[in-house]
Amino acid sequence: MLDIEPIGDISRSELLRFAAAAESGSEHPLSRAVVDAAVDAKLDLPPVSEFSAVTARGVQAMVEGRLVMAGNLAFFEESGFAPGNDIGALLGRLESAGRTAILVALDGRIAGVLGIFDDVKQNAPRAVEALRGQGLRVIMMTGDNPLAAAAVAKRAGIAEYRAGARPIDKLEFVRALQAEGLAVAMVGDGINDAPALAQADIGIAMSTGTDVAIETGDITLLNGDVSKIAEAIALSRSTLNTIRQNLLWAFGYNVVTIPIAALGLLNPVLAGAAMAFSSVSVMANSLRLRTKARALARASGNEYSASRANSLRASRGPVLAMSAATALLVLPLLVFTGIDRDWFGGDDEPEEHTAH
Repeated sequence: MLDIEPIGDISRSELLRFAAAAESGSEHPLSRAVVDAAVDAKLDLPPVSEFSAVTARGVQAMVEGRLVMAGNLAFFEESGFAPGNDIGALLGRLESAGRTAILVALDGRIAGVLGIFDDVKQNAPRAVEALRGQGLRVIMMTGDNPLAAAAVAKRAGIAEYRAGARPIDKLEFVRALQAEGLAVAMVGDGINDAPALAQADIGIAMSTGTDVAIETGDITLLNGDVSKIAEAIALSRSTLNTIRQNLLWAFGYNVVTIPIAALGLLNPVLAGAAMAFSSVSVMANSLRLRTKARALARASGNEYSASRANSLRASRGPVLAMSAATALLVLPLLVFTGIDRDWFGGDDEPEEHTAH
């Protein structure tokens, strides 16, 4: 959602058109929101030249021979602008309503303000609650102003948040949490999130985010669904538990059976079969993760959407591979045992003839 507040004699559509053209060279989510609004309004965006961006501040570019600047209040103050009381009041009104305010200037004169309202996804409160249910501490970090950040945090059910955070602030905050001995998972989708994603113990990027965030993150969640964060963490924990079970079984099995075999108390054929059984049992235990998909989704507050037919089709390959491996291991055992015990019938021993 976008509020357009022109100042002076410029029209709303012209203000949006110039701002969107300047923002079109940026991958920032706020920039894309402005461009999307212009596209929805069916505005033709003119070509841009001399584009430049200041991280966590704003952008500027030449559009149809005019210098266009778009960014937050800090960007304009650092550029030598001194917004008057009327503009300050307009910014305060937009921010009080939970908007992120973007100032727009044409040729060194402020032409208007855009108020971007980032609507919270319907499943965001449920996703936050699911993360808390897993014993996790949820903190929101955003470059938005404190009022807009407070409004979003309230709708999402987040009690702890940091507003006005630049990329370096996000990075330093992650480092501070790690210095406390905490393991940090960072979720982000923008260029400004990339340093913190790289620093975190686990970086989780959204597939709807920028290429930089996706390349930096360790995990990419498809469809930008925030409710999948808790599900991914639950799956990771379940996978780690399965690895521990497999290691415990493998070490325990070898600790018990190797001394028995070394003392000659175990037939080599049976020892080989037992070792094969150990390997197959570890594979079978790992495949149990497929049966937990529904439970993990529901524990994270999501509905399991995959059909039973798809699940069976996905499991067909591993099941066939295990069956073939078991057959290849058991068949030689049966053959050699049968030969040893004459199960298959052998040639009768030749009769002895006595010469007279």
